[in-house]
Amino acid sequence: MAGVLIAMRVAVLRHSLRGARAAWTSTGALVGLGLAVATIVSGRTDGTLLASLWGTWAIGWAVAPLVSGGGEVLKPENFAMLPMSPRRLASGLLASSFVGFGPAVTLVAFASLLPYAVHKGPVALVVAVPALLLELVFVVLLARFVNAVAGMLLRTRVGAFIVALVWAGSMALIAQGWALVAALTQRWGDEGPAYLRDVVGWLPSGWPIRAVDAAARGDWGVALGVLAALAVLPVLMLLGWSRLLQRRLTEKPARPSERRASSSRLGRIAYTGRVGAVAAKELRSWSRDLLRTNHLWFAVIYAVGFCLLPVLVGWWGMAPYTGLAMLLMGSGLAANIYGLDGTALWLTLLTPGAARADVRGRQLAWVTVMAPMAIGLSVAFTVLSGDSYAWPIVVSLLPAVLGGAAGLIALVSTHMLVPMTDPHKRGSNPLGISDNDGSSTGLAYLMLGGVPVTALPAGAVAAAGVLTDRPWLAWLGLPTGLVTGAFFAWLGGRLAHRRLDAHGPELLEAMRTGVAPATRKVTGKDGVERLMAAKGLDDLPKRLRVIVGVCWSVCWLPIFPQGLVALGFVLFGQERHSWFLATYVGGWGVPLACGMVVFGLAVLGTGIYLPGWYRKREAVDAV
Repeated sequence: MAGVLIAMRVAVLRHSLRGARAAWTSTGALVGLGLAVATIVSGRTDGTLLASLWGTWAIGWAVAPLVSGGGEVLKPENFAMLPMSPRRLASGLLASSFVGFGPAVTLVAFASLLPYAVHKGPVALVVAVPALLLELVFVVLLARFVNAVAGMLLRTRVGAFIVALVWAGSMALIAQGWALVAALTQRWGDEGPAYLRDVVGWLPSGWPIRAVDAAARGDWGVALGVLAALAVLPVLMLLGWSRLLQRRLTEKPARPSERRASSSRLGRIAYTGRVGAVAAKELRSWSRDLLRTNHLWFAVIYAVGFCLLPVLVGWWGMAPYTGLAMLLMGSGLAANIYGLDGTALWLTLLTPGAARADVRGRQLAWVTVMAPMAIGLSVAFTVLSGDSYAWPIVVSLLPAVLGGAAGLIALVSTHMLVPMTDPHKRGSNPLGISDNDGSSTGLAYLMLGGVPVTALPAGAVAAAGVLTDRPWLAWLGLPTGLVTGAFFAWLGGRLAHRRLDAHGPELLEAMRTGVAPATRKVTGKDGVERLMAAKGLDDLPKRLRVIVGVCWSVCWLPIFPQGLVALGFVLFGQERHSWFLATYVGGWGVPLACGMVVFGLAVLGTGIYLPGWYRKREAVDAV
């Protein structure tokens, strides 16, 4: 059975690696190989460091299913009617999971144990080879086990919060882990406390290093015992996964309990008129759809972790902007809000003149959900930070970001819709809602780059007032933010409902079939109408697909860590911090950070421009 499933996975990957998926996969493989080589180089002689790096790889495998929507190439439901036990099915699916770039790249990274074993003594190689292979089995099985547990948890609101806590906490730690490392270094020095080294070594990710060290000392009892434990652990996890798999295939997913709509004044206002009716429906969706609940908690937890981790080293400079970070992440996760609803769009299309009310109602509902939490987080952490200079900037950016995000959500979700599984057809794995996870991630990146652009006028006015010590100018950012926020919300909504009116049937067909419309008409400069591929990267040459994938993958590095975050460090006098280049160049810090933001936006723009440029060049005259 395992051989059949492996052949099926190979066939699926061979036929699916094209277009956007091929670009994302090739980019991920290149980045992964770079990290694998870095792991080999860094951990040649230091066992504690090597165990920490292996722990990072294990965390990556554990978080990967949450980020990639489950990451299931072969869905267990497709084999539910076959006469086989859940344990046998789990074993076959596990064997097929070793087919792909992820396990291959991880195997290269785990090969770092070999030079470490040679450094300890050639005899340790006897233990190193089986240890690294068993560790590979452990991390691959860990991904499947976490996916199964998360799928079960996402059937309840508490579970949705727990999944968001683990997912968002891990992502925030990856983004701002330097603060934790710096805090530990300040407290215990470069070597860290002895018990911390022991904890890192005795986690499952550190067992192979422990086995090699024991073999090098000649303590073969400990070495073989660790190897035995490393072999037994995957067996126990496989048994647990098979039990979860049995529940998934035999139990009907529980429906979340319905909540009554809010009776507050805001709730009653949302019930008036056509726009209010849509807003009321959307508010019910936000309270009842566990996937939206998970996304909402992810935005909150990630923002809190991302902005407060620097507090560990005594820097509160990012804390006032926690609410803004939450809005950014929330907008990225809501960028495909029409896709989340699936084919329910037919209700709107069959109601004359309903497109405008539908778009405006969704915008109103999103602002109603996000605004109170964003304001609360901003006020609370600005007060705690004690940074009085941040007040005009925060107050100016909040309405600008709220309005800009509301407009871009409507615009992006109608113009760049990614088909998703209908909510009532999501099956037993709530994470597996689409086969277009790479495209959904691309929309999130687009929002992370686009929303700050809409807030630039308000931020520039407020920052100019703070830097020149002119309070009246700083507080002019508030009316600027109100005006620009209202304008972008109106403009994005207008373009969105006009898109629904003009191309609603094509969008519905895309959601019904899972395939975006193949072509659309464009008018060239010469006035001739031509047919152009409307969506997707399948028509791009491989070279352009790789370039676009690299652009989408790396653009966030210069925009956020090396740009906006580093700019905050420089403006508040925090120098020589970890890997933020702008903190090491003295008076050139501000220009370098601003240049990084511009460079990142240019990379993002390149990734957006190239597909459209190529499709226009290849457009053919319409008949």
